[in-house]
This record gives sequence, C-alpha cells and structure tokens, in this order.
Amino acid sequence: MRKPFLLAVGLAAVYLCFLTASHYWDGVLFSLYIEKVTEGALPFPTLLHANHLLYSPLGYGVYQILHTLGVPIRSITVLQLINVFASVLCSMMIFRLCSHFLRSRELVWTCTLLFALGATWWKFSTDADSYVIAVWLSTWALTSVLVGKPRLVTAGICLSLAMLFHQLAVFGYVPTIVAMWLERGTTKERIRRIAAFALPTAACVAISYYIAYLATHSEESTQPFFRWITSVSNDTRTTRNLGQLVAANASSYLKLFGGGKLALIRDFFSPFVITGLLLCLVCTAAALGEAFRNRKVSLSNPVEPDRRMPRVLWASVGVYFAFLSWFEPGNAFYKLFIWPAIVLLIGSYLDQGGRRWIRSFTWAVLSLGAWNFAAFINPHSRVEADPVLALAKRIDRELPKSATVYYKALSPDDWYLEYFAPGRRWELLPAGNQIRKSSAESPVCFETTALPYVQAETDAALRWVLVNSQHNIRLECGKEIGN
Repeated sequence: MRKPFLLAVGLAAVYLCFLTASHYWDGVLFSLYIEKVTEGALPFPTLLHANHLLYSPLGYGVYQILHTLGVPIRSITVLQLINVFASVLCSMMIFRLCSHFLRSRELVWTCTLLFALGATWWKFSTDADSYVIAVWLSTWALTSVLVGKPRLVTAGICLSLAMLFHQLAVFGYVPTIVAMWLERGTTKERIRRIAAFALPTAACVAISYYIAYLATHSEESTQPFFRWITSVSNDTRTTRNLGQLVAANASSYLKLFGGGKLALIRDFFSPFVITGLLLCLVCTAAALGEAFRNRKVSLSNPVEPDRRMPRVLWASVGVYFAFLSWFEPGNAFYKLFIWPAIVLLIGSYLDQGGRRWIRSFTWAVLSLGAWNFAAFINPHSRVEADPVLALAKRIDRELPKSATVYYKALSPDDWYLEYFAPGRRWELLPAGNQIRKSSAESPVCFETTALPYVQAETDAALRWVLVNSQHNIRLECGKEIGN
C-alpha cells in the first residue's frame, strides 16, 4: 500500500502545483453563483442546475466551511481542490481495477499513469467543472460490482450520486448491469439482482430531481419537469454531417491522450518547459528502443484473467461512443466518461496478447505525460495563457471598485470579467433617464451588449478591448452620463 499512496501524493502535488488558469466557462459561472448566494445576492436554488444538480451545492458547502474556519479562498479554487481530490481518488480506483485484472505489475502502474496524465483528464482535474467527480463515482460503482464480492448497495449509492453530479453518468448503468448479468446464477436471480440495483437508484435520482425542480420553478412556471431535466445550453451541437462524425469525433478522442500547441511552448518557454521536452525526447527514444528489442515482460501479478472484464469495458465504450458520436461529437471533455474504459481496454489487450510491447508502452506513456506537461498543462497554469482572464485581472487593477457596469445580455466572457474583477456592480441596462451619473469616484461603464444602446463620451483611460476571432469584449466608462 505504500507505493500506491506515494503515487497518490505525487499526483496530488503535481495537480496542485499547476492548477489551470484557463478555466472552462461553466466553472466560472458555478463559482460566480456560489459567491453571490453567499453574499445573499441570489437565492440558494440558483445553484441547482439540471445537468449537474449537486456540484455547485457541494462547492458552496465546502466554501462555507473554509470561510467559517477563516481560510481566505475563492470559490473557484475550492472547486479546483475538490476536483484534485476526486481525480486522485479516481486514479487510485483505476490502480485497484488494474491490480485486480492485469497480470503485469508494470502495466498496472503504466495504465494508472496514462489515466492520470492524459491531457483532457489532467486539465479538468485542475479546473472547476463537474466531470471529474462524476467519473470517479461512476468508476467506484463499477469497481464495487467487479472487484471481490459484489456490493450492490455501495454501487447503487455511488452511481446515484454520479448521476446527480452529472447527467451523463446515467450511461454507467450499462456496464454495471452487464457486470451483474455476467455473475453466476440463474436468469431469474440475475434479473432480481439487476432490478434490486436499478429501480431504487433510478427512484432516488428521480425524486431528487423533482424536489430540485420544485425548488427552482414557481407555480406559474411553464417549463415542464422533463424539459428541465433534459435542457442543454444554447450552443450545444449534435452531429449533422459525416465530417462532424468522423473528423471532429475522432479528434476529440485523440485529445484525451495528448494536448498542447507549439505556440504555447514558444510563448511560455521556461525551465519547466525545457525539462518536460527533454524528458519527452528521452522517453520517446527509450520507447523506440524497447520496440525494436521486442522482449516480453514477466507477468508478476498473481491474478487470473476475468472474462467479464473486456465485455463490461466494451459495453461502457459502446454506449458512450454511440451517444457522444451524436451529442457534441467534437467535445473531448464529455469523453472523460469513457476514458477509464479506454485505458483499461488498452491495458487488457497488452496484458493478454501484447506482452512484448509493455515496456515500450511504459516509456511512451512517460513521454506523453512529459509532452502534456510542457506543451499544455504548464502553459495553461499561467494567467497570460487565457486572454480573457488576463483582461479581467487588468480591469481589476485599473477600474475602481465603486464602478457600475451596465449590460444588455451577459455572455461567458462577462462572467469572467464579473468574477475575476470582483466588487463592481453589474446591472441590466435601464432606460436612459435611469442610468447613474458617472464620476471619477464612481464611474459608470458599459460592456459589449450595452454600448450600442447608449450615446456617451467615454474616458480613454477607462476603456478595455479584446476583439479577435474568439472574443468580442468591450468595456468603456463614461465621463459624464445621466442627469
């Protein structure tokens, strides 16, 4: 147990030292809402989102505890710390599964490292989004059924919680039920076992969602319950042509393994990057050398192959692959739910029929981890890698806290500005005669969507612009506005 513990500590240390500064937009929104609820600006039910019901309430609870203890920490960092903790626990769950099913001890360690250092998993393990904790709980549910005597109560609790942390965990039913079906027993016993697992968990999740629906919808609400629980963001895409299905979908799976750009290496060249690249080159050379030597690795882990494992893993891969080939095919982060099965299938193949490639695979995984660190993780841990965050930090330094910012519609970029330049008042643009008077002490500003609706002379010293192919951000403050 000592070596796995040291691995967990090492992963936690790496994650914590390089928390991402390039946040995905929904994590910023979660954090903004948590702090607004704490301040009393929003009611608590605002935290109950249909796609990830319990995630923001969990973050709110931990945030409140830490502030009660006097820890001066912002909510986005709290969510990042929760994800680091869940990610390390999930990696240890992968280690346990590998130890139980793979005969090569070296492969057990290598598959765990591949899982933990895969580009997308690593990135979101250090961000503030809801995927990591749901994947961990889904993996725990499957482990409870596969390893040792099936523990249906534990599996049911874990899968129920996983679905409440993210709806995509619902497909975790498929591999879990397949694993139950492959257990010994008569058909009647199998059906009874599956029903005893599936019906209570589905009921618990449905009841939780309905309670949340009542809390978030008034009696006058016209949004039906089913429409609420199946709601998606306005920019959600589904497959409409073969190009999306093949090119975008395939690219998203490659991003699970490796990420980064040469431009990031150039822009954030440092001793960390140099060390990572050198390690990547050395490990790549070692991987090629081992491939040519082509020697078999001894099977030193005394376990018997479990015939259920490949079928259970393929069931997980199949159901997620089918759905995610239609729903948001280009998004790699939804594929995190399939990442554990992909890693375990690779390990299973090498363990059964590819022993001569295990040592080369080990070096290749180390090379991949070094590349991901140098070209992806380390650059994105810098504020300068995210132009919106850098702009928000600049606004926070230059704009007085007493400022009022008017908007017509809030965009994800505005969430960044409001959260990372805190203390300013953000208000919906009123009629012209109700706009506050701007002064040097309390400037009145207008963001992108409000600017077309006002005519005012703005102060060049209080003007910030970020316009490119990805962003259209303008924030301008008036000299004298209002009555």
